[in-house]
Amino acid sequence: MRASSIKTTYLRAGTYALTSGITFTSADDGVKISYYLPDGYNSAILDRGIHAMAASASNWVFTINGGSNITIDGLTIQNFGAWAIGIHGGAIDSAGGGAAFSATGTAANDTIINNIIQNGYTATSTVNADSGWAGGGIHASGSTANLHILNNVVINQYGNGIRAVPTDAGGGYPNPASNQNGLTISNNVVLATNQGIGDGGAIYVQDLNFNSTGITISNNFIRDYQADPALRNSTVPARDVAIYLDEGACNVTVTGNIIAATANAISDPGPLNPSTMAFYSSSGHNNLWSGNIVDLGTAGVIQDFDYEFFSGSGAPAMTDNTFTGNIFIGNWSGAQRGYGSGSGPTGFGGGGPVNPTVAHNMYYNYGGGSLSTTGPLFRDVSPITGSNPLISGATYKIGGGSPAVDSPVDFPSIAGDWGPPGYVIPATGTPPSP
Repeated sequence: MRASSIKTTYLRAGTYALTSGITFTSADDGVKISYYLPDGYNSAILDRGIHAMAASASNWVFTINGGSNITIDGLTIQNFGAWAIGIHGGAIDSAGGGAAFSATGTAANDTIINNIIQNGYTATSTVNADSGWAGGGIHASGSTANLHILNNVVINQYGNGIRAVPTDAGGGYPNPASNQNGLTISNNVVLATNQGIGDGGAIYVQDLNFNSTGITISNNFIRDYQADPALRNSTVPARDVAIYLDEGACNVTVTGNIIAATANAISDPGPLNPSTMAFYSSSGHNNLWSGNIVDLGTAGVIQDFDYEFFSGSGAPAMTDNTFTGNIFIGNWSGAQRGYGSGSGPTGFGGGGPVNPTVAHNMYYNYGGGSLSTTGPLFRDVSPITGSNPLISGATYKIGGGSPAVDSPVDFPSIAGDWGPPGYVIPATGTPPSP
């Protein structure tokens, strides 16, 4: 492919046992690796042969290191260590990717689409062995302009599901030359992630450069995103987050996502061990959360939203953050007990020098217990409570006549059609609260 004008390789149906990973560089610009249309989506299975957490950082399948306009489409990738698909550009990132993420140019306009990524043992397969903070099912690092992660299924991951961090820890931290402008994470299914780690995300974005723009996280379906007590390591805190905007993630729109319940939500949260969270934001500005459905489950311990100021050097004020028009449901008796950032059992935890605008979110508990709309430092100034949003089924359909579609919530329809064409979200996993 490097030597010719033919830039697409189709993989026929079958299982391909891999003994090493495949790396694309700028010499492979424009390459596409694809399922073969007559065989159908995800019929080609790339198996790396890893079946337990391993100490090697090289047990990945695909790495794009500085390659642009590269597409990976419609494959099944399974049984890997560090990541199924890693994308890196810019300065060396020894912490985030070891030797695989060497110094290179920007990786621009790459597309990861329609893949099924399953059985990832990331938690001890990277340089950050205990935390699992590097790697994941899909892992982006450094300068990755206009990266599109679309219609994938990421399932059964010891570490993060989809992770994007532009800060090039190994080549200067932070590195303002790097950004993830135009990052789009949409229409994916993320199931059973963070099983072996604490403080991870089903979808995790971070940016200590505070400078990336045009980031969209939309129409994803997330379920069972909390560590399994039988598998997780000893890293503190033990919390995990569905959509995690960590230190400095800015200019992000989070909309149209469904966050379903998790079987392993922390049952005894406290200030030093924050509870499972649906949303988390640290030191970001100009972020919008709107039009999402969140199922807080049956235990009453998952926190709606935690908001925290990172006091590291160069952190700007957390201005222009808006959290409106989301729906929170649950099914428990008694009070909600979620903790965040040491701030006590509340729906909204933490706070910053400039708190977010929180208004017109809908809250409904099918079990008769309370669902908090407040926090110690900020609250929903105009919550919608006591109105059944008429949500039903494993994919959280909103029934006709739902008050959620009326003003002031003005909830838009959920797009659905998650994952590759024809994919059906399995009924297994934590059942919905309604």
